[in-house]
Amino acid sequence: MKLFKDRYQASCLLGEKLHAYRNAHAVIAAIPKGGVPIGFYLSELLDLPLELLPCRRLEYASLQGQTIGSVSLEDTILRDELIDLPQDYLTHQIAQLRRGLQKEYEVCHEGCAPVSFHHKTIVVVDDLLITSDSMQAALRTLRKSKPKKIVVAVPVVSFEAARIISREADDLVYLTMSSFTAADEYVFGKVPPIGWKDVNSLLRQASLQGLHAAQQE
Repeated sequence: MKLFKDRYQASCLLGEKLHAYRNAHAVIAAIPKGGVPIGFYLSELLDLPLELLPCRRLEYASLQGQTIGSVSLEDTILRDELIDLPQDYLTHQIAQLRRGLQKEYEVCHEGCAPVSFHHKTIVVVDDLLITSDSMQAALRTLRKSKPKKIVVAVPVVSFEAARIISREADDLVYLTMSSFTAADEYVFGKVPPIGWKDVNSLLRQASLQGLHAAQQE
């Protein structure tokens, strides 16, 4: 049995827990790609702007695709037990991933300016938080923008990720916490694939909705 019908249902339930931030001096920051639909729905429910917080997993081919850390636009998180991997490989992979992140970020912002995080409450969202390294890298990049407060909001979080992220964020909001380790198709009944075109489209829709709302004030 799935925990949620789809990402929209999970977003509505999260929105109830985040109601205090509605129309506040806050921003929804979504981790691509799965976090973007969650962020989009929350931005509608809470009347908040939507922004991206890009991050990508770092893998090592010899470890059969095992995640060894994560890279954000400005920070890298590596698993402690894997720090003896070849440094030239790590340096190359990190630089390559960061270039890709930067390019995707710029493409997604064509026609819509980035939203500032400075002195605002930032609600960071993803569709799942099973391992913590991607979120850690994203939060450490976010801290450099000097936000007022960082809230992490996810439908499902593992016990271990909750323990680690609770130290990195000012608040952690979730719907279910468990030792869950399965992929998101076991969490959501309907999870259509999310590509970068979808991310771009949702970001543009959120930007246009925000512009329209500002014009109505």
